[in-house]
Amino acid sequence: MLNPDQFLRFDTDPDFTAEHAYVRKRDDGSQVAKSYIDTPHGRIHYDVRTSPNSFDVEVMHGNTPIGAMYGPGASPKDPNGLPIGEISVHSKYTRRGLATQMLRLAQQNMPEGVNIVPGRHLTPDGKKWVQSLENRK
Repeated sequence: MLNPDQFLRFDTDPDFTAEHAYVRKRDDGSQVAKSYIDTPHGRIHYDVRTSPNSFDVEVMHGNTPIGAMYGPGASPKDPNGLPIGEISVHSKYTRRGLATQMLRLAQQNMPEGVNIVPGRHLTPDGKKWVQSLENRK
């Protein structure tokens, strides 16, 4: 059973990099990084797949999916970078920095010079999240 009190915040350390259990860089510029972090309440797994044209992040607590992010979104030719297509966070983990953590890990694993940007079509929660990212700058 998920207990949201297990993780007060996911994004408290701006220099966070999970322990890499596996990293594979390919000749085409893509990369697969499978990472984890141990917590007092179990292991959090991060699966990050990036390339010059796409990204995909999945987060699991044990066998339970708690977050996912992928891109590019509907406007893949955004001059500022690859837009996020969708972010989902398990309802018990919203407003705890998991989306920000997924963005951070995706960006850390992107090829040099490739940025990830918010998509153009945002839900109300998405707008709040983008505003919180802007406020941190």
